[in-house]
Amino acid sequence: MEKRWIAVLLIAVLLIILNLTEFVLFYYDKHAAQDRLWRISEGTLLIIALIGGSAGAIVGQQVMQHKTRKEPFSHRSAPLS
Repeated sequence: MEKRWIAVLLIAVLLIILNLTEFVLFYYDKHAAQDRLWRISEGTLLIIALIGGSAGAIVGQQVMQHKTRKEPFSHRSAPLS
């Protein structure tokens, strides 16, 4: 039984890390867009959302109003929510 809890805890920690990473990437990409710097690719953002960072992507989109109108991203990320 103890090994099961360790596995659950490990998965929870990994999901938290993925979602925080996704949120930080949205934050960076938003500011990079405003400052005309190197940007994070949509593919990278979508892959991280797909493997478990979808909550971070949704929160990042809404909090920073980033990539909410961009057509390809909004359509591809909709099934993740």
